[in-house]
Amino acid sequence: MSINPKHMTIRERTLDLLKKAEAGQSLEAIEMHYHPDVTIIEADGQVFQGKEKQKERMVEFMGTIEAMHGGGVAAVTVDEENRVSMVESSLDATFKGMGRAKIEEVEVYRWDADGLVTEARFYYNRPGA
Repeated sequence: MSINPKHMTIRERTLDLLKKAEAGQSLEAIEMHYHPDVTIIEADGQVFQGKEKQKERMVEFMGTIEAMHGGGVAAVTVDEENRVSMVESSLDATFKGMGRAKIEEVEVYRWDADGLVTEARFYYNRPGA
């Protein structure tokens, strides 16, 4: 059964996105919850446009991981009125050719009235930077 994000609260949408990512379904989460013209803003200020571009970037990123050691969501906060959610998370992994690193991140999602992410901004530490 397919969930229609238009009938979900921002909290439900955010939790569904996280649940899918945790289950290894990041591409499905992007497909379901991201607007086709989503803007992605990385911690270093780089800006990327589009759901398809974000899916390509996710595949590329996952290809750099040699081994997962842990991580998860520490906190979720939601402003339903302004359609914004924020997630505090971490990832502990060994990256190909780079060794082991723990990445701590805050993700800010801005949602439109149809229940799609129109902007995702990522704030994270950059190991080795």
